[in-house]
Amino acid sequence: GGTSERIAVECPVPVVVVRDAAPFARWARREAPLRVLLAVDFTESSDSAIRFTGLLRAAGPTELTVGHVFHPGVSSRYGLEPLEIPDDPDASVEALLRRDLARLVGDIGGDGPVVYRPYQGEGRIGDHVLEMASDERAALVVVGTRRKRGYRRLASVSGVILHHGKVSVACAPRVAP
Repeated sequence: GGTSERIAVECPVPVVVVRDAAPFARWARREAPLRVLLAVDFTESSDSAIRFTGLLRAAGPTELTVGHVFHPGVSSRYGLEPLEIPDDPDASVEALLRRDLARLVGDIGGDGPVVYRPYQGEGRIGDHVLEMASDERAALVVVGTRRKRGYRRLASVSGVILHHGKVSVACAPRVAP
């Protein structure tokens, strides 16, 4: 809730809020891979989340889902017509987004599968990330943070996940250039 949000905003290093230690203990004992959802966008705030996830994968096997919430209007970015039915994602748009997500993440290294999952949604992105985490049965959601303050925190993806989620969260702050 509020305390973890304040720490994540202020802390210059990644902050991990563990809500269920059991998956981490099994991962540390090499009994099971850690199921991780890396939630990214195409801004520099995702860079530190990608680096943090690479460190996790170097430490032990993970089942990684790279998730990205997109708005139906994203089709115009690719020169495609807007979606006729906003609730029905276009397979060609999803294929292009999977390609771009793979380029964004690059060779993340480590052991375990990597799946790229575009997720169409409108409204608060953090709510959709939590839905995706539930769908993927993720033990940990990794997000980048921009360290928003004041009223800007209301639109913060990491803030929504920290405040409303039941899943463990790692918030990796954007590193200043």
